Amino acid sequence: MIIKSYNNKGFGGDAYAIAICLALLFVVFSYYYSINIEIFSDTEQYYEHFLELNEEPFPFGYEFFISFVMYFTKAFGGDFFHFIFLNYLLWLPLIFFLSLQLHDRPEFFFIIMFFFSHYFFNNAAFLVRQFEASVLFIYFIFFFLRWWRLGLLVISIGAHFHALLLLIFSFHFFV
Repeated sequence: MIIKSYNNKGFGGDAYAIAICLALLFVVFSYYYSINIEIFSDTEQYYEHFLELNEEPFPFGYEFFISFVMYFTKAFGGDFFHFIFLNYLLWLPLIFFLSLQLHDRPEFFFIIMFFFSHYFFNNAAFLVRQFEASVLFIYFIFFFLRWWRLGLLVISIGAHFHALLLLIFSFHFFV
C-alpha cells in the first residue's frame, strides 16, 4: 500500500529519505533521553511499579496498557530505561507520517520539532500513561476509516482515563 498525500500524489524518494532520516534521528534522541532520565516524583512511581510488577501486575487499576508495556520490556530483559525508550518509540510512526507530509504541509515541521524538544521527552517520561493514551488516541483519529480503529480507542482508554475526555472534546471529528 502506498501512502498518499492530501493531493493524491505519491510521495517521491526524497520525501521518504527525509522521513527516514527524521525517524532515525528521533530514535537517537529517544535513546539519549531514556538513558539520561531523572527519576523523581511520577517517574519514581513508575520506576517502583516496574520493579514490583510481579507482586502487583496492574498497579493502576483498569489502565492495563502501561502494565502490558512493562511486561513486554521485562520479557525481553529490559530495564526501566528500556521501558521509557519503548514509550518514546510509540510516537515514531506519527513522526514518520508527519515527515512524509512535509512537502504538502510545511507547517508540520514545527510539530515535528516539538517532538525533538527537551520539553517533550521530559514530560513523556514524567506522564507516561497520559502520553501513551494521547498517542493511541491520535492513531485512532488518523486511522478513522479502518475497521480496527475501535481497538485503538479501547487501548487508549486502557492507557489512561483522560482518553475519554479526548473523545468527548473531539466529537466533531466523528459526526
